[in-house]
Amino acid sequence: MKTERNFLPILVAAILMLSMVLATLPMAKAQTMSIAIDPSYGPVGTKVTVTGTIQTYNGGYKILFDRDADGAAEEEEVLAEGTAVGYSVSKVVTIPDTYAGARLLVLKDVGTGATASALFTVEMAFSLEIVGSSVNYEGGPFALKATVTGGSKLWTDDDADTTRDVRFRFRVRDPTGTEIAALTQEVIVNEKSPPSYGKFVHELIYGPNEDYLVKWGDYTVLLDVDKDDDGNFETGELNLKSVSFTVRLTDKPEYGRTEDTRMKAYVSEAGDYYYKVYDPTGAEVASIGPITMTGAGFLNEETWASAKDSPLGTYTVKVVKGTTVVKSQTFLLKAAKLSIEFTSATTGDIERTYTATAEFYVKYPDNSKAGSLDIPTGFKVAVFYNKTKVTEISLDPLLNYNPATERWSVSWKIPKDARLGIRYAFNVT
Repeated sequence: MKTERNFLPILVAAILMLSMVLATLPMAKAQTMSIAIDPSYGPVGTKVTVTGTIQTYNGGYKILFDRDADGAAEEEEVLAEGTAVGYSVSKVVTIPDTYAGARLLVLKDVGTGATASALFTVEMAFSLEIVGSSVNYEGGPFALKATVTGGSKLWTDDDADTTRDVRFRFRVRDPTGTEIAALTQEVIVNEKSPPSYGKFVHELIYGPNEDYLVKWGDYTVLLDVDKDDDGNFETGELNLKSVSFTVRLTDKPEYGRTEDTRMKAYVSEAGDYYYKVYDPTGAEVASIGPITMTGAGFLNEETWASAKDSPLGTYTVKVVKGTTVVKSQTFLLKAAKLSIEFTSATTGDIERTYTATAEFYVKYPDNSKAGSLDIPTGFKVAVFYNKTKVTEISLDPLLNYNPATERWSVSWKIPKDARLGIRYAFNVT
């Protein structure tokens, strides 16, 4: 009996300790599947935060999205997958190409197959952009790209090629705001091939040598889309997006030294024409011609390149016929935008505070090399590792330039607080 009395307290204590340990362990019972999304609407490309719970502790999950708009989010429509933290899931996903309307977004427990779903409403979106430069000489060309995302799945095949399509219309207004009827273009645009569901893209070019693009100034292109697919462009379908481009005598309003100045002009009658370029003092620095025209039309494109030491300031380009100045416009000549071309640099594994070096060419826009006489006093280069600036170094022609190789060189110390164990991409700019 004495032994039994001694054992009873030990048994009670053991049971209490076991109950305390069990209380700290995760419950094995199934958790409730849940999902919440923020935001719940937006265009294709919207970043959505998905939060929720799954049934399996630290289990795998998938996030599915009904991109083909068939009413179900299948396994091949996975946006993301991962492992829950406990039962909790938090993941940012990007809405892919799909059709306008409410679309299923599903959180799935990989272990149990259980799901929770929410609806994300996809909004139709439009874009219109200039491809390349938005400034050019008379006649162009100007390239544009129009895009619709989140198009309607109900749009039909209007051109009998078995592909869903929609009508785009482009309208152009000149610098006075007058619409140029001759430049209006209406096109039927096919849907991009899956998986680009609901995406419609069209590219077009105005010019080169477009007679209606000779007046200097800013032109506006307007995009209309037949959203209801009835063959007409009505209120709510007009001016959905717009973009502007600029026409002038030269292809840009400013240039750097040694950069090509391109010019092109439209003339209205026959004759011999010249392009003439004048520097800031009024001195003629170029005369290109004669260009013989038998009637109205565009002169040839011509180029003029300034020298490394050309005076900076405002230059004038004139189109001249005999003693008559037909057209005249100015442009600005600025200091050249120099670039760096590496030839050698410190590589391999290095230590903090180690002195690194780099050799490079300094080049003009025409690819010629800048020597000791070309670099202005106080010209600096910045040294980076990845995106972090290490230092700035003023180039000294006596210390940093080798005339025999036409190369410049700089040295710097690796920062003492540089992170260890990662690869650094050193660059000089």
